[in-house]
Amino acid sequence: MLKLGIIVPNYNHAEFLRETLKSIENQTVKPDEVYLIDDNSTDNSISIANSFIGKIKNFKIIKKKLNTGTFDVLNHGLNKINTDFVLFLSSNDLIAPTLVANAKKSLIKNTDIGFWSALTYKTQSNKTTKFLSPLISTSEILIKKDAIEKSLVKYDIWFTGSTTFYNKKYLKKNGGFNQKLHGFADLISSINLAKLYGCIFSPMRLATYRNHENRLIEKTYTNKFILKTLRELNKNFIKNTYDNKLKKLLLQKIFINYLFFNNKYNNKVLTYFNNNNFIIFNKKIFRFKKLWILLSILNFRYIRYFYYRFIKNILNYKI
Repeated sequence: MLKLGIIVPNYNHAEFLRETLKSIENQTVKPDEVYLIDDNSTDNSISIANSFIGKIKNFKIIKKKLNTGTFDVLNHGLNKINTDFVLFLSSNDLIAPTLVANAKKSLIKNTDIGFWSALTYKTQSNKTTKFLSPLISTSEILIKKDAIEKSLVKYDIWFTGSTTFYNKKYLKKNGGFNQKLHGFADLISSINLAKLYGCIFSPMRLATYRNHENRLIEKTYTNKFILKTLRELNKNFIKNTYDNKLKKLLLQKIFINYLFFNNKYNNKVLTYFNNNNFIIFNKKIFRFKKLWILLSILNFRYIRYFYYRFIKNILNYKI
């Protein structure tokens, strides 16, 4: 019988942890194994987790003695869990009651794929909206490995971490998550698995991603981390023979987000993009940030989305 598991990495997220674990408890089809791995939290996370023992099937709690970071925690969990597929659920995100049921129904018939994923909602300041990721099909589809790069270039990145059930065997075979990639580690692992084994896309919205401060991805875009991360990313591109169009797509997204996340720009970072022919930097893009901030304040999420696409198209033309 196919087994599905969930790993919840946690560090000082007691504020949200109870809701997250409750969403696991409320699954209509129960996961076969659940691990909460605490990265040496200093709040009352462990106390909250202990209250779910007996409520969640095969629920295990591991508290690490040292804080080693999110992806070290995920790799630790990957080596501990004994299921065929595994979801890495952030301790501040929520899953819909039917997530495991839908994933299991599909994966029973497709055990050799890299992963299964669906769409999500996003919540911020108690307001929930649809997370704007591409709808590549109105029904569930299997995307074969040979079509992955073409599909990503055509539609953009559609998989979302809050719903992705990874094939444990294949993820371990490919080294788990590369911690040197920081906030891009799960994205790159997903692309690599899809390229090697194919994946399944579901158009259902089966999780809620919580947007909050101090997310790992935001830290990744800081000047402290971004250059090291980009160099490691480039090594990964070469090692896994990424198509040039896919490389450009990913680096355009990273470049745009770098501008949006940073008020102070590092000339070394901008030079890196230029020297590697990923982007021909145009100083006019600086003025776009001001408009982005204005739209963010006004909360015109759909305008912001199309504006994001507009900038991406401009960058496409500059390559």
